[in-house]
Amino acid sequence: DEDVDFLSQWVSEPIQSDADIAARDWDDDPLALRRRLEAVLMMSRKPETTRKLARLAHLADGTQARTIIRELNAHYDAVGRAYQIKRVAGGYQMLTRPQFSPWISRLDHVPRPASELLRG
Repeated sequence: DEDVDFLSQWVSEPIQSDADIAARDWDDDPLALRRRLEAVLMMSRKPETTRKLARLAHLADGTQARTIIRELNAHYDAVGRAYQIKRVAGGYQMLTRPQFSPWISRLDHVPRPASELLRG
């Protein structure tokens, strides 16, 4: 199964130095594509369309972005991450899972998108 292969590669790959990462072929390496999209989603302040995500992460197109989002969410589910990528307002955004809202709401300052989700 492709998802299992991706997950085993993701979990088993050691953390690499900046030099190792720079030496990768960033255009063809599936793991690098996933990491780029994950980084873009993590830093985005608002939901982004798959077309824009593809452009920002240098992916082929929105279809590839959607495929990678599914793979990332499968990985997050498999390893029990506190966050997930959700479709929000016509785009996608990385969000904490609802069951963690009691802890997040204890923060002195909750970023605006998170506070909107806590109320919702």
